[in-house]
Amino acid sequence: MKILPPTPPLPALVKAPELRNWVRLAVGIGPVSRIVGPVAFARGWDELRALSGRSPGAPAVVERGALRGERGAELGAPIVPVSATRRAQDARALESAVLRSIDLGGVQAVLDDVDRRAGREIRRIAARILSMAHRPCTVPEVAAGLGCSHATLARRCAALGLPRAKRLISLARIFTVERLAEWSRQPSGVVAVALGFSNGPNYRRLVRGTFGVPPSVVRERGGARHVARAVLDALDGAPMGRTGARGEE
Repeated sequence: MKILPPTPPLPALVKAPELRNWVRLAVGIGPVSRIVGPVAFARGWDELRALSGRSPGAPAVVERGALRGERGAELGAPIVPVSATRRAQDARALESAVLRSIDLGGVQAVLDDVDRRAGREIRRIAARILSMAHRPCTVPEVAAGLGCSHATLARRCAALGLPRAKRLISLARIFTVERLAEWSRQPSGVVAVALGFSNGPNYRRLVRGTFGVPPSVVRERGGARHVARAVLDALDGAPMGRTGARGEE
């Protein structure tokens, strides 16, 4: 059996013992544990900053009571706040927030390129889809997040020269899997399951249906960088075949 490399630790500043145990359990047994963790607890902001420096791209879980002043802004990492009064119902919300916050710099770089190449309206659509791509999502959910109906989103994509929203979601999901696989040093199939795919073959079918090649070839072509280029080409209307981003599934 192949031994996988350890996942990067998840920095945290949580002082309440029960809340610490809950965070450790929520991160340690759920899907997020395939990508990040175990939790590394800091005794204060200086230690949290040091832990974050050793896990570039990892968010920091911080107890709400510690979020005072400007210390959070100094951290240089996304902060996922947690509260003892809400922990019972929020285990999945914590997982989702952590997954959405990992390697935000990689997402921001793509959105900055979209803004330069395609403009703010397309960037807004891309930002919404990428923010939801850490979990299975539907076109109606994306449309609702943008404050419009499914039909309105379809018309907007057509007017902007974009592929259908379903295809953009597929590209965003593949980008997220490959990006987090590279960040966590885990196989893309393992990461895909953590992000809601039923199994590795299901993810491979999506990649082959979108790019015409299996995930191994996508990685040979640059992995997440290759997919990011396909996302950008799709968003600025560049004509592409199945080896890129255009066309319908």
